[in-house]
Amino acid sequence: MRLYEKYDVIEKSLKNISIEDYKYCLNLLEDDISKELYYYRIMIDNTDDPYYGLMLAKIGFESQGIRNPEELLTYRLIKYLLINNNYKKKIYMFGDTVGHFLSRTVMWQCFDGMDNIFMYDDEGERDFDQCGKIIHIKPINDFFKEEIDENNIFIIGNPKYIFLKDTLKDCFVYDLECSVNQCGEQYFEETIYPFNDNEVIVDGGTYDLTNVLQYNYWLNGKYKMIYGFEPITSMYNTCLDVINEYNIDRIKMFNIGLWNKKEEKPFSISEDNSASRFDKDSNYIVHCDALDNLLIDKDVSIIKMDIEGSEKEALLGCQNIIKKNRPKLLICVYHKPNDVINIIKLVNSIRKDYKIYIRHYGSTIYETVAYFV
Repeated sequence: MRLYEKYDVIEKSLKNISIEDYKYCLNLLEDDISKELYYYRIMIDNTDDPYYGLMLAKIGFESQGIRNPEELLTYRLIKYLLINNNYKKKIYMFGDTVGHFLSRTVMWQCFDGMDNIFMYDDEGERDFDQCGKIIHIKPINDFFKEEIDENNIFIIGNPKYIFLKDTLKDCFVYDLECSVNQCGEQYFEETIYPFNDNEVIVDGGTYDLTNVLQYNYWLNGKYKMIYGFEPITSMYNTCLDVINEYNIDRIKMFNIGLWNKKEEKPFSISEDNSASRFDKDSNYIVHCDALDNLLIDKDVSIIKMDIEGSEKEALLGCQNIIKKNRPKLLICVYHKPNDVINIIKLVNSIRKDYKIYIRHYGSTIYETVAYFV
């Protein structure tokens, strides 16, 4: 019996969803990779155990194929943390940019409070704020006063500490300059769904138009039309600049957030705009609308959504397009706990003739995508 079929064990971990819902969605998935990723996605959404996040990232790398030394290094680190439950041991890390290392790995999201992680550098004792989490960094000389035993592991994150490798048992050397936090080509799974020359693409959450540039590359400019949606005015203007810079044609931008109806909503803008989302406590207001109101007369064939937790509402806002056109849906399912179940159930309630796959794209617990094709 596969791990994802051990229903008695799984049921004990579930929060706010039933084992019946879990099984229902599991049985809709097309392949074993999807089912394994689904299981680990659900478990990391419902437990505090970093193991499930590390496994999610590990399978993500394996299913995408490791293409370069940077991805191999990050993959090796993830496997290293899984060996003999290394992630549960005392983790000593060396290097002045070690906080950036953490933010690129699943460790950052999974280790609550990071009580088992200790960091050292030769620039003196200080606190380091990384993505809102405070890391306390100690002077390197303090490390030599520590009592070391078999329940410790060591990660060298700066070449200046490479000399420690010869004296430390169970040591991993990680070059921060070539670390990665993503793998594969997110949204471009040609083994799951083929492209054609007449695609009409909706890009929900264009950010800086990165994905649109990828569409151009992957499709060799052969598509019918792209409709981009970006609610933040500054990022919308950035998209217009990119369109002009790269001379992208057949694209129409909307300074609108995708939702289930037309309205204005409060919106919180993150520091780099990448994690901005609807927030009832914010004073910043954005215009929202439903795709059914805007594009019902267009032959939409692909809908991609990476909209920071609003995917379910936005899907409700394009039910008629889904019923009419059966577009391929590329939907992020990691922004809210149990999104993967709630979104699969919703899409299946609109149309029952989709084949459903799940893929994961990184060394963090983020970037899980459900494909409906």
